[in-house]
Amino acid sequence: MGPTADTNPPSSKLTDGVPTPSESFEPFSHDEIFRVMMVESPLPVSVQDDQWRFVFVNQAYCRYTGYTAAELIGKDPAGWLFPPEDGAGLLDMRHSAERASTDRLPIYPPVRELVRKDGQRVRFHVDLSVSRTRRGATLWCGVVFDLMHLEQTQAKLNEAEQASQEMRFRFDSFAALSNEAMIVADLESNRILHANRVVWDCLGVTEPDLANAPVSTLWQHVSLADLPAINKACDFLASNRTHEFTITLNHPENGPRKLRIRLFRNDRPGAEIYILADDMTEQLREAEQRLQQAVFRRDALVKEVYHRIKNNLQGVIGVLQSARIEGDSARQAINEAIHKINAIAEVNGMLTSGPSQVAINDLISRLGDYLASAFNASVTVHYQVSDAALPPPTINYDAVPIALVMNEIITNAIKYHKGPKPVSVQIEHDRLACAVHVMNRGSLARDDVFESIAPNTHGLGLVKALLPTGSSYFRLHQQGETVCASLWLDANLIGRPESDT
Repeated sequence: MGPTADTNPPSSKLTDGVPTPSESFEPFSHDEIFRVMMVESPLPVSVQDDQWRFVFVNQAYCRYTGYTAAELIGKDPAGWLFPPEDGAGLLDMRHSAERASTDRLPIYPPVRELVRKDGQRVRFHVDLSVSRTRRGATLWCGVVFDLMHLEQTQAKLNEAEQASQEMRFRFDSFAALSNEAMIVADLESNRILHANRVVWDCLGVTEPDLANAPVSTLWQHVSLADLPAINKACDFLASNRTHEFTITLNHPENGPRKLRIRLFRNDRPGAEIYILADDMTEQLREAEQRLQQAVFRRDALVKEVYHRIKNNLQGVIGVLQSARIEGDSARQAINEAIHKINAIAEVNGMLTSGPSQVAINDLISRLGDYLASAFNASVTVHYQVSDAALPPPTINYDAVPIALVMNEIITNAIKYHKGPKPVSVQIEHDRLACAVHVMNRGSLARDDVFESIAPNTHGLGLVKALLPTGSSYFRLHQQGETVCASLWLDANLIGRPESDT
């Protein structure tokens, strides 16, 4: 049962002097309009008579309530409301609506609950409008708006908003504790969106509030020579996610400073970027000091090598001078001196030519051969590695002192070696350290002989003087009938060949 409708199409001519519609206007019948507005509406729509009983419900209304049209037509919807309407209250409400003008929406509770056929309660809002049939009968039209999904969506939005606020709080807390300047900026609108407190100290910014300030405000104290680098970096971000560079800042309070600037952008479209600024002045100064110390140490070692060569040459000269006086009796001393000079020359040549890194096993093998030849002794070198794919360890700046230390250790072992077996040198290493063990048959007066020796310019005293502190360890001890001199070099001292990745 539906409302009474005039099925005659409207006239194509309008009265009261209104011009006739153009020929392109297509008139619609009341039935067609009723079908679009009521029958096929995606919103639940119902029509009730003057007794507030259903005379029409569309399919959307049936789907919403779970009832068929036959179960609803002729029924009063008050029976499905929750909580149930009391009789007096419902009558007063409906009488009030009936007395209201058709130009005003009737007084009706904006949000109600409905009990569906399956027992589920759903919240809804209904908009009522009133009309009259040609015979003067009252018709009420109600359009239902489901609030359940809206409220669920609103609840999710509230949760998302709360999570966003918590995330913003965590970010602000982290940014406040960081010693780096953190900025969020929008390049498209040229404004700063967020900045932590470190920005003022790091960049020397004087503005009390950076929110919505131009991005150029951050760079007001940057050296003019570095401003193009900033513009280039922003252009670079258009096709890359990160970029890093260093600038010079004329800080108003701290003077010239070196800053590391890192720029980031996310994958979302837009011009929003993230900027981290870190004052690297002290770190760079310390690195420069370490470099100067390394250069100083290198120069000192080179001077020591030259000094050692000078002393040996002077000794050779002295031996030769003695030989000139003593004749053949000094021939053996002259030969030993010549071999020693050749050994020193070979080691020095290996350290000063070719790659800056020298493999430890190659250095010790050559040194063992040179000293064995110089003293007419037998020296064997064994190389052991924990991983066959692991390249040999190398030394760089410490190659000279290590070579001199090994020269003294092997020479000492050859001098005090007893028995026919050769002096044995074993090289062991893994990724963390390298150990060299020089073993000869003999005996020590006491185990603490090395500890009791003061640093000097010859023998074990020279070993103690030249050992790199903090990165090496030497031990001289007795193992049965064998004297073992062990040298350990840790990862701070050794490296890998330059080709090793």
